[in-house]
This record gives sequence, structure tokens and C-alpha cells, in this order.
Amino acid sequence: MLTINAVVSYRSVPRILELFRQRNGYQIGWIPHFTSVINWSLRLGLGLLKQVQPITQPWLCIIDHSIDIGTKKALVALRVKLATLAEKGSAIQRQDCECIGLKIAEKVTGETLLLELTAIFTQVGQPSAILKDSDATLNKGVRLWSATQIVVVPTIDDIGHSMANGLKA
Repeated sequence: MLTINAVVSYRSVPRILELFRQRNGYQIGWIPHFTSVINWSLRLGLGLLKQVQPITQPWLCIIDHSIDIGTKKALVALRVKLATLAEKGSAIQRQDCECIGLKIAEKVTGETLLLELTAIFTQVGQPSAILKDSDATLNKGVRLWSATQIVVVPTIDDIGHSMANGLKA
């Protein structure tokens, strides 16, 4: 929980626990290695992803495919309830959204994104809209997924990327 709630590094957790033990008499029989903390965090994340369910309230899906992990790319899909956006009146924060999909791939095409989006939305339900950047591969994947839908799902390009592309032109 230290890495998630206190936003400390994985390597810091054993040192922090050791400080608790030394200074506060915190009874810890065993201090985990930082790699154990990483594994626990990964298991927690995987468990949370497997528990994601459809919701009845309308929601926005925010997707990004620009996260590189070595030679692989990660597609991340977040769910934000439209009611939360309406109430917020400011930028959303981590507690305002829920990770509903994480797909890692070495080769990314519009067709592979179609399969990934289909798998995510089959599990969690259909979004009211999709917010994304204007990456060509992501555009193609969303366009291919949209073509398979009976109900039209609006697609919104995020303003930051749209403005940057406009300034480049």
C-alpha cells in the first residue's frame, strides 16, 4: 500500500518498514525484498483488472497506446463516469477513474487494437464515448471497432494532441 497510497518507490518500501521497526517498535518479523513488493503490486493490479464489471451509469473511456515497455507497447483503457466529469469542474485525478484494460503487445496494428478493444469492452460494457490521442494506429483500431457497433460511440481527440498537431501544420 505504500507504493500505491504514499507513492513511494518499490525499493523504498523495505527501508521504510525497517525504520518503522527500529523507531516505533513496529512488530515485523520479516521485511520483504523490493522484488516481493513489485510482485505483490502486480498481483493486486491483475486482481483488480479481473474484477472489473460493467456499470449502468454512462461513462467515458480514455485510451492511450503510447506507453513503451522495452520493445513492447501497452494499451491502457480508463473508465470515468460522466457524472464524475460533470461534478468535478476540474482535471480528473487517479481516484476519479478506474483502469478497465491493460494490454501489452509487441506488434501493434489497427487490427490488433480492434481485438484488444473488443476484449476490453466485452468485459466492461460499451462506453458512451472514447477519448484518445490522434495516433494513426490508435485511430484505425478505434475506427475498426466502431464499425462493428450497432450504436454509434462518439470518438473525441484530446485537445492537447489536437493543438500540438495543429501547431505543427
